[in-house]
Amino acid sequence: MDVGVDRHAGPSNFLTLQPAKVFHPPDLVLPRKLIYTHKSASQLIWRERSMLQTEPVRRRFPRIPSQLPVRLRILGERRPEALTLTQVISPGGCMLVTDRSIGFGSLMEVTISCDGQLLRADGRVAWEKRKSPQEHQVGVEFIRITARDRSVLEQLVAARLDATAA
Repeated sequence: MDVGVDRHAGPSNFLTLQPAKVFHPPDLVLPRKLIYTHKSASQLIWRERSMLQTEPVRRRFPRIPSQLPVRLRILGERRPEALTLTQVISPGGCMLVTDRSIGFGSLMEVTISCDGQLLRADGRVAWEKRKSPQEHQVGVEFIRITARDRSVLEQLVAARLDATAA
């Protein structure tokens, strides 16, 4: 099965692989051949026989499971703000669950309630995975966050990692 590459105009002119499905996170590592990578991608995509596999690239920030209240305002949409919970968080982004698709590359304002503080960041949808018609996992990369807010997240992650290591 050949994998088609579809270039589409967007903020960074991303490549979209079609029609193969990309699995996230990886469960299987087989002998492979590199078929695609992008400097801002969080993973490399490999091809084995007629299947695509993914292998994570070393992450810039550690991440932890954490359910924190979050308010999203998708830029360019007229819909009201959405309220949800993070599932995973790091100083560089978060994964959350929404009841609808937001769209790859969508820009948003993110406000997270953490230890009595409101942390604000501008984010971009880095990946999205549909679990059911009313459940979408969304990976958000923080593209702009203050040093103070990033520091709060770094301290939160470090404290949780230290607690689990003890």
